[in-house]
Amino acid sequence: MEGSLVAKVDRGRVANAELDASTEVGFTIETGADGAIMLSTLELRKMHMWQQKGELTATGSYNTANGTNLSIAAHSFDIFPVMALLDFEENLTGTGDVQLNLSGYPKNPRLTGELMLTDGKLIGIDFDRLQGNARADAMALHFAGVRLERNGDMLFGEGTIPLTSSIRESLMIPEPDTNENMLLSLDISSDSMAIDWLPVVVYKDLKMNSGRMSAKLHLGGTFERLDMQGTFQIKDGGFEIPGLLIPFTAAEGKGRFVGDRIVFDEFCAQYGTGNLQAGGSITMASFLVERLDLWVKTDRLLYASPSFTGILSGNAYYRGPVEAMVLGGDVEVSDARLSYVPAEPNSADAAEKTASTGEPVPPVPPTGLDFKVQIGSDVRIKQAMTVLDIDVPVEGSLTVRGTMEEPKLTGQITADRGTVVAYRNAFQVLEARAEFTEQRGYIPYIRVLARKPAEQAVVFLRAEGEAGPNLRIQFESTPQMSTEEIFALLDLPEMLRGNGLMMQDILDEGIYVVGKATIDTLTRSLAEFLHVDEFSLVPRGSSLFRDGVELRVGKFVTPNLYLQYTSFYEDGFIHKIGLDYYLSPLSVLNLAYSTTGDFSFGFSIRMRF
Repeated sequence: MEGSLVAKVDRGRVANAELDASTEVGFTIETGADGAIMLSTLELRKMHMWQQKGELTATGSYNTANGTNLSIAAHSFDIFPVMALLDFEENLTGTGDVQLNLSGYPKNPRLTGELMLTDGKLIGIDFDRLQGNARADAMALHFAGVRLERNGDMLFGEGTIPLTSSIRESLMIPEPDTNENMLLSLDISSDSMAIDWLPVVVYKDLKMNSGRMSAKLHLGGTFERLDMQGTFQIKDGGFEIPGLLIPFTAAEGKGRFVGDRIVFDEFCAQYGTGNLQAGGSITMASFLVERLDLWVKTDRLLYASPSFTGILSGNAYYRGPVEAMVLGGDVEVSDARLSYVPAEPNSADAAEKTASTGEPVPPVPPTGLDFKVQIGSDVRIKQAMTVLDIDVPVEGSLTVRGTMEEPKLTGQITADRGTVVAYRNAFQVLEARAEFTEQRGYIPYIRVLARKPAEQAVVFLRAEGEAGPNLRIQFESTPQMSTEEIFALLDLPEMLRGNGLMMQDILDEGIYVVGKATIDTLTRSLAEFLHVDEFSLVPRGSSLFRDGVELRVGKFVTPNLYLQYTSFYEDGFIHKIGLDYYLSPLSVLNLAYSTTGDFSFGFSIRMRF
């Protein structure tokens, strides 16, 4: 098949650019020796594209037999249409002036050009201005005098990048007979730039807030296996990690680029009154993290999550290939609050992602765990379950294995004092134990014995079972009384006594017992979504219908300062703002103001006895 065609455009579009009516294109096709139809000539007698503020013109011809001479010039032009044709639109965007000249033959093309772009992105790095010169041959792109600017910072670069197969196909350049000597050779440097320029993401949720970085890097090797040489230094950095209450500050570090690894020789950061030290290396492949070999040392680092808020001290490591990484170490926990939070299934999330994208989301490899945890001073379990609330100081040790998604704990923690509240009756703990086995994952088996003086008797509570709604509770008394007498003494609802049902008590207890688990799960989810430490609905009395509920929202704005908002209805809505300043884990300054005009100031001390 052979033939030629001349087309004159009345109206057209390439990506986001309009084709002018004066555009005239001619081309010739022929059948090659292998039977494939190929483009033998392309003549741009006059091609004109325009956008709202920019334009592009192209003249010349592409000819496989007689050689190519093609010129492209753009002014104030969004280069997306050109990058889309080259299959490079995800790696370079921007608007500006471009001048390109293509000459030679398919097996030995010559490309020269210069560009000046603004407000774009280069390989994931936003820039205000990018300028430089480039040339290309059959093997590679060569850059010189490249300068990247953003917010007054400058990054300089020059070197060579081998042509990828997709770019060759777009430019109709045949694949070379050999891939030898097709190596990267780039030199990148900056005396001072914002640290968030870094395109490498070690931890997907790491957020860089501030800091400066200087670096000199020679990038060699191949795209698949890099060969890096150089140094870097970080000063006055700030970053956030989800789960921690406040950002890290005063981050300082320095390191080296060695082969396919980024080596951290020194790294430290402040976290409130605590600090963190780290080191190790990150192995790269295809510009992605392939393996981590990092160590971390913490000293009184405050950590918060839905199930844990407390101080961590110890040594940890994070190592292994990305498909099988392990987080482990030896850690002491102190000044902490622990609770059991039921795991939420993630299958719905995966289904939602599949439906939204039309393609299944590849599973994220699980991170293994290998921790030894020692319970230190002032560690309490504060657990709200369906019919039992526990607040006890504990001691003991645990081993944590499994994965982040499915942790497996072994060991036990015990308590000989504290408080449990069952059906709104407070009991003093005599003995409590939470036992963990790998078969139960992270769900503890609880045993509790507690007492409550009640008039002329002492009522004992025994609770045993897995944490959650299936925990079994029994009551005994001294002197011995029947179950009905104990229930009457504790003022339990009629529906629990078995002496007749009262609709008000059924509704109250139904909301308290059945709805509590649902409300707790909902409020925990809202607290996590709003990035606060507390979001709760608390009954204001024995009857939800008579007394209503109180909304509480709170957050640690610093490690020692807790801000709380409270709202309830009492002849109109009343709102309160309160501040708690922890002078120590046991002493607190309180300040509160309400919309009724009430103002209060106090000082409280907790004492153990």
